[in-house]
Amino acid sequence: MSEPKRPFLTERPLRYLGQSFHQRLAAHDRPCRTWRQVKISSRRTPREPITSEMKPFTDQVVAPKAARKIATVALYGEFGPPILTAARSFRDAGINAVVLGIGSGKPSVWSNAVRSAALMPPGDVGTPAGISLLNNFIQQTNAQALLAFWDPQMLWVAANQHSLPPNCKLLMSSKEALGAVQSKHDQLQVAQRCGFSVLPTWELSRHDDVSRIDHAAYPVCLRPSAPQGVKPTFKAEVLQSPSELKAFLAGRTWGPEPLLVQPFLPHPSVVIHGVRSESGELLALEGFIAPMKFEGISLELRPFRIDEKIAECCRNFVDEVGITGPFHFDLLYSAETGGFYYLEINARLGGTTDKVFRLGFDEPLLTLAAYGFEVPVRPYRAPQGRSVVNRKAVLKHMLCVAQGRLSPLDYPIAAPFRHLLLSLRCLLWDKDSIASARDLRGTWLFFRGGPRSTASSRRSAHQWMRRILPHS
Repeated sequence: MSEPKRPFLTERPLRYLGQSFHQRLAAHDRPCRTWRQVKISSRRTPREPITSEMKPFTDQVVAPKAARKIATVALYGEFGPPILTAARSFRDAGINAVVLGIGSGKPSVWSNAVRSAALMPPGDVGTPAGISLLNNFIQQTNAQALLAFWDPQMLWVAANQHSLPPNCKLLMSSKEALGAVQSKHDQLQVAQRCGFSVLPTWELSRHDDVSRIDHAAYPVCLRPSAPQGVKPTFKAEVLQSPSELKAFLAGRTWGPEPLLVQPFLPHPSVVIHGVRSESGELLALEGFIAPMKFEGISLELRPFRIDEKIAECCRNFVDEVGITGPFHFDLLYSAETGGFYYLEINARLGGTTDKVFRLGFDEPLLTLAAYGFEVPVRPYRAPQGRSVVNRKAVLKHMLCVAQGRLSPLDYPIAAPFRHLLLSLRCLLWDKDSIASARDLRGTWLFFRGGPRSTASSRRSAHQWMRRILPHS
């Protein structure tokens, strides 16, 4: 056996006399790490800048040209999982997050990840006074970017971009692109052109249109094309017969957008999250499946590999509409046929952003990269066999099961006892998307029900939403 080229102590031992252990390590050719270096390297892998070699499932991450550094991001919206997730993501990347919430009373910092906070009175939302307040907040905090979280607020801010500081980048699509996806009726037309499968759809412009629905389609799912256009409001409802549908519509008014009726399919949902840059490049496009749903909303989420065909449909859609920044598609998935049925798209961070963030998909940070900022984004690697839940929603689901208040929108279609067992498994084994030891303040406020100062903000916001959106 040949001798090693430069043994540590058997050759030239006099060279190391009088030297410390660390000096001997530094003088040796072979790379050696101290105990502290080994300890640090065993921790979470540090984030790396975006490079063209990083490749999520379907698209290559492309580094934006002439990327610029960012120190502070302003978050505008109501307290909830999306704004908490964005603040935590920016905090982890060394970026300051400042929040302009909506509410009355004394402002409070919602999260340990937030540097400072202020409040906009609900009555100022959608008015010139609100834009002036937002402009002053951006200037006082020296924010280089602004991120909003609700469609009406985003439309309002995009329409008044000329009244905001020019050095503050709006992390959202243009007013035209946002307006193009406000109506689910318009979305379905674009989805068909882009190759998505769409369920048979009937449009209800008045009560008499119920008679045009094929009787073989029942049970059906009824959804408003534009939520702000129907009173009393609702998100989705499953009706078993024409008489039940007529009874549900009695006393409701809507317009000018129609109500949409489609056959109800008890299938799991697939959520496809993506981020598109201003130059049209898809920085990421990843799929996730919801094996459990509560009131039609994803209760449990896990990674799901999408095929190239459905990925191409997503690309075509965002390219045609011109969406930039974050977006997510909601689809129905049939395990028997392997087919996908289009439901809707949201051009913003949404209700599953906290879950995919906990699974390693850093949507807020990718959003900064999409608008030309230099940020340390790691490539996404789908964790195997891992699911994420919102434990607060799981507890609410268990309470509804115990009270016998399951609905057809709860998936899977099963006996109450099985729903309890599934929820108990989620509660004990799945990771929580909100609870964080590094953000005890945000965790406590979320499980408590949110800050008291924002309790009435959504009611006031709905009033101006119905007034603003039809004219946006």
